[in-house]
Amino acid sequence: SVGKCTKPFEEAYQGSDDFWKFFSYNAEQAKLRHALRDAPVDQQIAYLTRNGNDLSAEAADALRRGETPDIDELIKDRAAQIVRDTVPNYNKASSKAVQLGRKLPVGNFISFPAEMIRTGFNIVRQGLDDMASDIPAIQSRGRQRLMGFAMTTAVIPAGVLEAAYALSGVSREEMDAYKRSFAPEWEKGSVLLPMGRTEDGKIEYVNFSISNPYDVLSRFANRAINEADD
Repeated sequence: SVGKCTKPFEEAYQGSDDFWKFFSYNAEQAKLRHALRDAPVDQQIAYLTRNGNDLSAEAADALRRGETPDIDELIKDRAAQIVRDTVPNYNKASSKAVQLGRKLPVGNFISFPAEMIRTGFNIVRQGLDDMASDIPAIQSRGRQRLMGFAMTTAVIPAGVLEAAYALSGVSREEMDAYKRSFAPEWEKGSVLLPMGRTEDGKIEYVNFSISNPYDVLSRFANRAINEADD
């Protein structure tokens, strides 16, 4: 059956997904240990427990007894929270709203954009949370997180697009006019990279949005700008 044929591919995909979550979890632990190594214990506990709002039962019991919780366990818990919130996890895309979307005629592949929106929002929130910390190394980590997100979602696509305009000889005005008047509906909000022209003068291009996982966060804005220009 088709299900039996596709099962190995599903298992391979799941395996790669699990690997990157495991890798990210260990990387976050290493970054937290490095950032917290010179901070006073009370500041470490405040950051790792979100000022006491995210405590395990063991840590809460230790604090009630006037003892210092196991910092290593707190680091593991905080790293796990960051990975859950900022790394795509398709088990998280099983909410009732997403399940309903899958049943609709337009619901194909809804899990991917749902996870991009969830993790994109959480990356920004985590970056701001880190920047509000009293620990300088954590503040720096928050700035790095936000700068990395900005590079992925805005700076890199803009740089690639400008290079394409310069190398192809196609102007921004020509590309925008094509998108408004001739591009298929599903490409009107996409980032289209001009590659040159055919012999009869038609624009050749590549849809960069297909390879940019966070494009779903900016596509609606591009589409709105094009509609406003219309």
